[in-house]
Amino acid sequence: MLTRARLSLQKSLAFWAVSKGQMEVAAVFATAEVQSDRVYRVYCVPTLTPSVISKRLAPQVAHALRHGSNIRLLILDMSVTGYVGLGAMLDLIVILQLIRRHLPCRIQVQPPERKAVMDFLSNTGFIQALEDICEIHLPAPNRGAGRAPVQLKRIMGMTNIDGSSAVQFAVGEIRRRQIRNTLHSQLNYSSGETARLASIIGELCQNVPDHSESRGVAAIVGQGEGTGSFVDIGIADPGVGVEATLRNKYASAVGDGWNGVAALGLAFQPGTSRFDGRGNGLPEVLDAVRYLGGSLVARSGGAVFLCSSGESRKCVQDAACEVLPGTQVYVRLPFRQGV
Repeated sequence: MLTRARLSLQKSLAFWAVSKGQMEVAAVFATAEVQSDRVYRVYCVPTLTPSVISKRLAPQVAHALRHGSNIRLLILDMSVTGYVGLGAMLDLIVILQLIRRHLPCRIQVQPPERKAVMDFLSNTGFIQALEDICEIHLPAPNRGAGRAPVQLKRIMGMTNIDGSSAVQFAVGEIRRRQIRNTLHSQLNYSSGETARLASIIGELCQNVPDHSESRGVAAIVGQGEGTGSFVDIGIADPGVGVEATLRNKYASAVGDGWNGVAALGLAFQPGTSRFDGRGNGLPEVLDAVRYLGGSLVARSGGAVFLCSSGESRKCVQDAACEVLPGTQVYVRLPFRQGV
């Protein structure tokens, strides 16, 4: 049996390990076949970001899916996690939905031990969202003290997007007086700029019921103080993805160059849609993000679309993202100077 010190070291250096009963098997980034009586245990590192999820967790999820018939229990151990960015929260939800869809095993999550971190994740609705997917092993009442490393503010908690009524709810949240006041104090936004933010939320959320063939989740959090403040917006779904959505209408015209990168790049061009007479939604989102001085990252089918606060934009292949299903869009909007 591994010692407590060895386990602690593994939690710090490894992102996951395979367990057999109470016996931890040293399996740092292992590729060994999982036996029928084993349990997958995923150790989360202290800081979780979308990059960490795609580069370190996603490949191990792909491995788990390949050997799914041999897994009876998958445990996501977040006990040492001290920071989870909004994008990472939504990525984890998408990944756990993927596992639940394709594997017959039980899924358990051991949430962070630090009270401040746990309180924030609960406040955003992340813990409640996990409870809809898997079992949660809540820590003891006297769990770790101390402050979260980054102070974040909930603006719109985790909201399921499964139809037009959910989209209307999300847009309505942005238009509520309390949220408008928060955006004004957090980002120095005028009422007109808040309206543009609502249009961003509405378009990104509407894409879920219109194109994904799945239920999505959206959330908004604020971070920082004064002129260093910014707001993160995230919408994610485990659906069919952009390439599958546009394939029938555009693949033959593009020819041999048709792939996830071509599809995602095309999606941000005016007039692109599988529906006739539509297709200006994402370009308008991009215009609004640029107007507000923000940045946007979209991922789908192994492709990543990046747009900075200036005019620079690019769409590239990222093999690490290929296992992530559906589409994820993350927007960051900074404090408005001189307004």
